[in-house]
Amino acid sequence: MSYSKILISLLLSTFIITSASANQCRKIHIGLVNWTDIEATTALTEVLMKKLGYRVRTSIHSVPDILDKLSTGKLDVFLGNWMPSNATAVQPYFDSGKIVKLTTNLTGAKYTLAVPQHVYDAGVKNFEDIAKYADKFGNKIYGLENGNDGNVIIEKMISENAFGLKEFKLLATSERIMLAQLNKRIRNKEWMAFLAWEPHPMNVNFDIAYLGGDTQYFGDNYGASTVETIARKGFQQECPQAAQLLKNMKFTLAMENSLMADIQDNFLDPKSAAWKWMKENPEQIERWLDGTNPINNKTLTEVIASFD
Repeated sequence: MSYSKILISLLLSTFIITSASANQCRKIHIGLVNWTDIEATTALTEVLMKKLGYRVRTSIHSVPDILDKLSTGKLDVFLGNWMPSNATAVQPYFDSGKIVKLTTNLTGAKYTLAVPQHVYDAGVKNFEDIAKYADKFGNKIYGLENGNDGNVIIEKMISENAFGLKEFKLLATSERIMLAQLNKRIRNKEWMAFLAWEPHPMNVNFDIAYLGGDTQYFGDNYGASTVETIARKGFQQECPQAAQLLKNMKFTLAMENSLMADIQDNFLDPKSAAWKWMKENPEQIERWLDGTNPINNKTLTEVIASFD
């Protein structure tokens, strides 16, 4: 074979490999949990990725299902890995290398049990106080969807009779149902113990108080938490531009509270809320896009301007 034919063959092979990789990276499948905060951050990511030329698909699952699908390559990314509450579930996947952490996208979060303020004022200030008023609580603690990491922690507390909770039962519901119950019980001055977290509009819309006294289950400092963006094995190598964007996408409590208020209080769908926020904050888009390149032949300046 002549040198020119060898060179052409090598160039064609490189082109085919590069093209295959680029095509693969044009499609991003993001896992989504039906929580308003993760809907908000995922919507920001989806809207911006589409502006850069990616074809983005999102699908709703439970946290255990998302971890399973990431580990088998059926999902690419998840922006809602709350830590340390999800540590037990996700650590085996980290250890095996089937799931990798891209970045911590939020710090200063909370995730633990809370009660209405009138219940706190009546004497329920710590986890150990819940069992003292078992009748008023109906021996129930409200959680989220089945398989949720917070539910798992509550069930562990009950099974181990932590804080004297062995007679309690977990009510697995959903964010929407739990908040509806909270609204009703605050209006009627009734009692309720439930999973609560920040950022979330519940911290503004309802008069609630986080419970102290737990260091073993939800952790110190009222469930002080971080939220991570995680990805399937090989994602960073196959999609370096998308991975860099996701690493850049860090959020704040104020940002997420604003987005969630638009979703819940102003009845905007998550993508409309994301578009509105980015239109009002072009400097943040510029920071998120640092070190990345669109894959649709647009310039970064054009991408930023497209939100006007």
